[in-house]
Amino acid sequence: MYRCRLCAFILSALLTAFPCCAISERIFVDGVVASIDNTAITLRDVAKRLPVKRHISISDLSTDPIASALLEQIIMETLIEKEADARKISVAQSEIDEYIAEVAKSNNMSIGQFEKALKKEGIPFKNYKRKVKIDILRTKLASVLFREGVGVTESEVDEYLASHPELKGGKEIVKLRQIYLPDVEASAKILEEIAKKFSKGISFAKLAAIYSKSPDASEGGLIGEVALADLSPTIQDAIRSTEEGRITKPIHERGGYKIFYVEQRIKGGEEQSVREQVRKKLEDIK
Repeated sequence: MYRCRLCAFILSALLTAFPCCAISERIFVDGVVASIDNTAITLRDVAKRLPVKRHISISDLSTDPIASALLEQIIMETLIEKEADARKISVAQSEIDEYIAEVAKSNNMSIGQFEKALKKEGIPFKNYKRKVKIDILRTKLASVLFREGVGVTESEVDEYLASHPELKGGKEIVKLRQIYLPDVEASAKILEEIAKKFSKGISFAKLAAIYSKSPDASEGGLIGEVALADLSPTIQDAIRSTEEGRITKPIHERGGYKIFYVEQRIKGGEEQSVREQVRKKLEDIK
């Protein structure tokens, strides 16, 4: 993980070492006041953000609340951008434009009117766009960090793998639901109806509760997690050719018809790959 190494200067120490005379302040006008992983933040960067254009000195960063807040804002923005860059998180121009258009619309303004309103408030439009970009990056980062922090520990992954040793042997685990219909004449029509309703977005669990004649119908046809290799060859072939989130074609077996819903797959193989699949599964459950 990319870690931002923040090295911020407390400038009061410099002020103690160098008296606040006109010469020393001119020397430091464009001085580096903070550095984040070799990215320098200067007094000029802070001055550009001031609502009223004016020169600032080192002492302003500790005595002027506006200048101090702007420096903190620039540091935070730089940290966000570096972390987002390290995680390959970006913001498209279209996202910024859509965001601004929505804000303008909510204020009953056109984009042009909104830009003029910002100008009256002393906010350059390009500065506002940058703020929007940072806000979107912050939201995306927060989402990623939240997902990472769902709380799946290594011990929980170990526990799951211990209860599914077949994964270490390269076997595939599938979570399945089923609908069972007896081998009667009416079943063919019902099977077609199930397929049509599923394609229209009705959940398989709901369809199983309505149509299935198996004991697990009340639980949405839930079979649970099974090793693919433990199923019959006919069912194995049907499930292998069915994507996650899809249903198999009807399978005629043991005096009836079955349709399986492939709810989730966890493929065995390389340990790290298996652990990541298990972690994602446990995160989804939480």
